[in-house]
Amino acid sequence: MERLKEIKLITGSVKKVLFAYGVVAFVFFLHSCRQDPPPPSGGNCEQSGTIELVPCADGAWGNLWIRTANGKLLKPCKVLAQGFTPSDGMKVMFSAADPAANATCLEIPDNEHTCVRAPQYDMLKVITCIKPIGQNTICNTLATVKQVALDGCKWILVLDNGTKLEPYGIPETFVLEDGMRVSIAYDDHIKVASICMVGKPARILCIQRVRMCGTPPPASCTPVETGDDPKDYGNFFTIQKTELSGNCLYITVGFSGCSDKNRKFALVWDGKVNPGNATDFYNVSLIDRGPNEVCEAYFTKTYSFDISKLLKQSGTGNKYGSIKIAGYNEPVHFTY
Repeated sequence: MERLKEIKLITGSVKKVLFAYGVVAFVFFLHSCRQDPPPPSGGNCEQSGTIELVPCADGAWGNLWIRTANGKLLKPCKVLAQGFTPSDGMKVMFSAADPAANATCLEIPDNEHTCVRAPQYDMLKVITCIKPIGQNTICNTLATVKQVALDGCKWILVLDNGTKLEPYGIPETFVLEDGMRVSIAYDDHIKVASICMVGKPARILCIQRVRMCGTPPPASCTPVETGDDPKDYGNFFTIQKTELSGNCLYITVGFSGCSDKNRKFALVWDGKVNPGNATDFYNVSLIDRGPNEVCEAYFTKTYSFDISKLLKQSGTGNKYGSIKIAGYNEPVHFTY
């Protein structure tokens, strides 16, 4: 009998111990599965500051931290705002919150500098809202794309006031062409060393192609030549489009080579007027007398030719004229 009581006491003690362990395990399970809520929103980007490159810094943007309006240096622990790309010197509006006590900050090391120790910061924050300021993001600044043949530099943008920009941040899906007219918004206060050495570095905020209704005439057009139909058209090229404006015929061509500076295009008319039913027909040939260059670069350029001698009344009594360019399927029509 005494033995039975002893067994019951031991069994009850074991149950109490097991129950205590179960409670502890359950509490631990709840704590381990609990996810800390995201830090509260710091508002609607109500603080101002400047993105600053801090050598040897590490943070959510690597060595880019925020210098607040009151001069404090803010290290970003995490960035909850989406679609924002910082750059040194960028003016921003932002909101920030304190990270959770057990939060793990994103620390991207600075690989640009030889570092001994990390710099000091005044505050560690989670960025909840951020956007650039002091920039006109409306694409209303007109510019012309220019191709340059320099090491590490291929394109510049020339504004209509003559200012030259070295563009950064143009989307890869936007294909640039030499001579293309575009409208842009840009920030030229970025701290980036010039590569082209021919313009001012600028971050392109938006870019759109300008669809021209007509091509403005240049100061002068190259006169059309008169001669026999050439059998050799020189270097290989393709005619992409034509446009007649006044006495000038604009021909856009594409070609490969090392540069577009050495090409010597000429338009040759055979001197004959071929009258048809109400239309006179002219045969011309575009030739390139420039040197043959073997390079992988591809260029697109528009050349202009004065064809006033073809536009004069031919004496046949016809009202219309049509110019056929050898190797190009779309004739150029005009009225005398």
